[in-house]
Amino acid sequence: MTFKSKLLTPLFLLTLFSASTAIALPEDRNQPIELEANQAKLNNETGIAEYTGNVIITQGTAKLKADRVILYSVNNEVTRMKAFGEPAKYQQILKLGEQPTHIEGKTLDLKVAEEIAEVTGNGVVYKDKDRLSAEKIIYSLKTGELNAKKNQNGSQDTTDRPIKMIFYPPKKEETPQQESNK
Repeated sequence: MTFKSKLLTPLFLLTLFSASTAIALPEDRNQPIELEANQAKLNNETGIAEYTGNVIITQGTAKLKADRVILYSVNNEVTRMKAFGEPAKYQQILKLGEQPTHIEGKTLDLKVAEEIAEVTGNGVVYKDKDRLSAEKIIYSLKTGELNAKKNQNGSQDTTDRPIKMIFYPPKKEETPQQESNK
């Protein structure tokens, strides 16, 4: 099922999945990258690094937690991060003044150049109380567009969890007259 503004209220897309045109706040890109893990394997020739055991990677407001992370880089720039966990968790503030967007699943494939996050295995994307869960989610960090599927292989197995969305309408501020009528 593809989620587009004509299928859902524009308000839902703005409150739950609004994103700036960059994968991160501009301030995040200038922050140092901190990485913690129990083990590391680095290969400068291939540009691939693998970190295992309680992996935590932070840069500004971005934070990735997983059991295992593979980083792919070209010319010392990370182009892709593949994280595995029960669940692997990623969060980041995508637009100044907003709450962080959270992405969780058994596998997170963050494609930096394309500004795409692919989540498989009990995938969840949420901000505040609004949330979308599905077996597979492809989420554009650039546009906020989502593509969610019930299962990874297209089978109609009824034991698979359906796509589930929960979103809350914005709270209306009370006017002075409404308060005086109480």
